[in-house]
Amino acid sequence: MVPNFKLDHIHDYSELIKTDKIQAILNNMPKGLTKIEKAYYVYIELGKIISKDPNWFLASTKDALKHYDDNIDDNYFGICKSISELYSNILKDERIGIETDLIKKYPDEEKGSHIDTILKIDGKFYLANLIADLINIKTNMRVKNFARNVNKICRPNMVNNVYTNMIEEYKSMSYLSTADLEKMDMKLGYSYGRISSENGDNERGIYTNDVYNRLEEELKDTDKVNEYIFRNKKIPQDEILDYKIRYLCKNMDKFIDINGTLSELELVSSFIKLVDIFTSEEESKRIKQFAIKVGQTNRNFISVLKVNPLTDEGNNTYYIYKKGEKTYKPISLSDLKEYLGKFNPNDIRI
Repeated sequence: MVPNFKLDHIHDYSELIKTDKIQAILNNMPKGLTKIEKAYYVYIELGKIISKDPNWFLASTKDALKHYDDNIDDNYFGICKSISELYSNILKDERIGIETDLIKKYPDEEKGSHIDTILKIDGKFYLANLIADLINIKTNMRVKNFARNVNKICRPNMVNNVYTNMIEEYKSMSYLSTADLEKMDMKLGYSYGRISSENGDNERGIYTNDVYNRLEEELKDTDKVNEYIFRNKKIPQDEILDYKIRYLCKNMDKFIDINGTLSELELVSSFIKLVDIFTSEEESKRIKQFAIKVGQTNRNFISVLKVNPLTDEGNNTYYIYKKGEKTYKPISLSDLKEYLGKFNPNDIRI
């Protein structure tokens, strides 16, 4: 017997929907959109204002579960469940008129299961997972989790996972191709610039993915790395990793819109993604990330990077995220201890 994987109770967000930010999404919706385009428009616009809640994502499993049924408040922090509930509530607005189901990825879990949204549009069913696209949306990356191909998610080793039973329940799960999403992105203005083939066919927008892919290719050219990152200086082997990180600290705003809608947690995650692009696999293994939580809420946290030395003879180096400057700065171990010493030791959790 297949367990019930539909979420029985969905929080009512009618009051939050009346707030200016949500009303702006509804009032500014372009005219003449199809139902699937309306669902995608709301998905993108909601993704610009919602952020992952550190109270869930920086907590132990035990502490995180205390926040599983939290509502999204006017700070717009949420988890998969609350974000899916809000998205579903908005889609029921008479200007959109889309019915949904909210489904549990792991039906046997009373609390803690991931929640996805099923869109019911023109007799078809589509899967949407907004929380997985929040950073993609805010950084102009490709959206990957709207109307996904469920067959590509299902794997034989997924035991009692709703995705293995979803096709049976909804008879025919539909999906949109990459080209379909590109067309909607161009229509709604969610990509920037233009790329087209030599004969002018298959025109599409440019995404941050394209920029990062180009960057990864250029980083394979040692001459360019020496010129643009090392400034043609002879950098000792044991200092190369720190030099790369310091380069990103100074130039973070050139790769990430630090003054956009990214939350602190998302800015930190975006920086780590850049570090992964700029470093080799062996270099990345030397970098450890810590979230030092201060006070009773995980929303107030200090992000620290610890870089292990290349050899046993070397020393660790440290970087601390500066909220005001929206980037990391080098910090000595003694200064880091002094900074953390200002807080009540009982309020600090790593």
